[in-house]
Amino acid sequence: MSTHPSSQPVTDPTPPFVVAAAELAAVRRLLHQADGDKPRHGGVSIVGPGGEVVPLPNAVVDVIDRAAGALVRGAAVTVLPVDRDLTTQPAASLSNVSRQYLVRLLDEGQLPGRRTGSHHRVRAVDVLALKTARDTRRRSALAELTKVSEDMGGYKELE
Repeated sequence: MSTHPSSQPVTDPTPPFVVAAAELAAVRRLLHQADGDKPRHGGVSIVGPGGEVVPLPNAVVDVIDRAAGALVRGAAVTVLPVDRDLTTQPAASLSNVSRQYLVRLLDEGQLPGRRTGSHHRVRAVDVLALKTARDTRRRSALAELTKVSEDMGGYKELE
């Protein structure tokens, strides 16, 4: 049995954000002020297909800048309203923990959430706060381990 070639999905193994790295870097250059790391606020607009110019609010400029920066680094991007309720699997994925661990945090009251029937719901903003706190603790612990190792004479190859 044969199939027509057009019925077969065509998949490009290169993610679109890798192909567009140069364009994304150009977008970031346009968004940034000449003298700083922060995106330019005010004066950034888009031009519609009919030539209409629409100024972008600062919040939109910030989202585009962050998304373009992440994509240039090869990271995937999801734009998510922070007040959105999530089920446990998307919340666990967002916070980089297992679903079981996240449920335990909810059950122990370490992460605010609510139940709808037998299912947990957690606000995205709370999941992001959890992730930020965990990342901060990890960076601090890593810095302390690095300091202890240096104090004990480690990393001689870097001298």
